[in-house]
Amino acid sequence: MHKFVRPILLFCVLALVAAACGGGEEEIEAAQESTTTTTASTTTTTTEPAVVEETTTTTTTEVPSGPTQPLTGVVAGADGPAEHAAVVVKISNNDSIARRALLGLDQADIIFEERIESDATRFAAVFHSSLPTEIGSVRSGRVSDIQIVSNLNRPIFAFSGANDGTTARIRSAENDDLLIRASNDQADPQFRRISGFSAPDDLVVDAAALLDKAEGGGEPPVAIFDYSNNVAELGRPSPGTQ
Repeated sequence: MHKFVRPILLFCVLALVAAACGGGEEEIEAAQESTTTTTASTTTTTTEPAVVEETTTTTTTEVPSGPTQPLTGVVAGADGPAEHAAVVVKISNNDSIARRALLGLDQADIIFEERIESDATRFAAVFHSSLPTEIGSVRSGRVSDIQIVSNLNRPIFAFSGANDGTTARIRSAENDDLLIRASNDQADPQFRRISGFSAPDDLVVDAAALLDKAEGGGEPPVAIFDYSNNVAELGRPSPGTQ
């Protein structure tokens, strides 16, 4: 019996080894068969740019037409340009102007600033298209005023006092039909004093009353500047151009 034991045992070992080898191959094949290959999928999204439609809006501004006020170039109302004489008033202007009565300047057609002495100046305000009832504060006249008023077709000139030499020159200009000299007497009803200011800064004058006193004297002024709705027509570059 002992002679057959070893071959039997060897056969069993071989059988076990073969069985083990056979099972491994099946597992590998099964693993190979059960392996799933995953391929990544990339999605590319392309966004087309939005189409914006350009809209051009053209605004047409109609320029008013018709007769204009001679000293402003503004189209006159239904009654047409003012047909009365211009009124020129001498008005205060200095460093303490905040403490002085400045009335009616916003309604003036033209405002001249005159040097009277050193660095001091005063205004010569011209009223035609509008006639405020309070203009001031009224100050004294100067010889240089004559050159201003002589361009306005015999205007009414209102001032408050002047030295003898200036008064004589103003009267001479009146005789030469350069102006109609309004009363410079502060007691005249065209002039009055207002509260809240001290003399001489409280004196004001009524432009309409000055015209009434002149009784239709003087002539409507003619234009002394050129006006246009088109800047290019005046020989100047339009805004924003070189």
